[in-house]
Amino acid sequence: MLVLFVFIIPFSLPVWKPGKLAAYYKKIHLEKSGALRWEDLQNHPLPQDFADMISWKELATKVSQAYADLPDSSKNNTLLYARNYALAGAITYYGKNLPQVVSDNASFLTWMPEKYNAKNLLFVGRFIPKTDDIVFQQYERYTVLDSITTPMAREKGVKIILFQNGNSHVNNMIEQGIKKLKAEFERQ
Repeated sequence: MLVLFVFIIPFSLPVWKPGKLAAYYKKIHLEKSGALRWEDLQNHPLPQDFADMISWKELATKVSQAYADLPDSSKNNTLLYARNYALAGAITYYGKNLPQVVSDNASFLTWMPEKYNAKNLLFVGRFIPKTDDIVFQQYERYTVLDSITTPMAREKGVKIILFQNGNSHVNNMIEQGIKKLKAEFERQ
């Protein structure tokens, strides 16, 4: 029974660093079991649950630094927005000296405030919003500040982007959009 437990433990707990786990999984051909198949239906070096979490501290550290680097005069009117609940949760849990992280994804939507003063937007997401995304068009410019680089992390490539100088319409657009999303969420 003890031998079986020693063999199974690397499947249920990340007992080694990601590189060593990936090598172990490859050695025992774990991909044949389907345990390395993610929601994209592709096999990856690590199970999705492990890969989801290994970059969270890097993400929170980089977002915290990006926010700290903002001029004090713009911090009070900078909205910190994460594209999905995993990113928002990681930043909320591991972040340091940050304002409330908002996300319109999953249960984070219910915690979003009703009113905004978002002259600037610190955006965390995999992709730069498309030019047809009307809210992001309300900002004068954007700068990609950093990205996640942890090897084998599911969130590798997630960007930290600063949108600056939102016009007079942006806050109303955000408020109306959130109101609509909350109404749809409550109907479900």
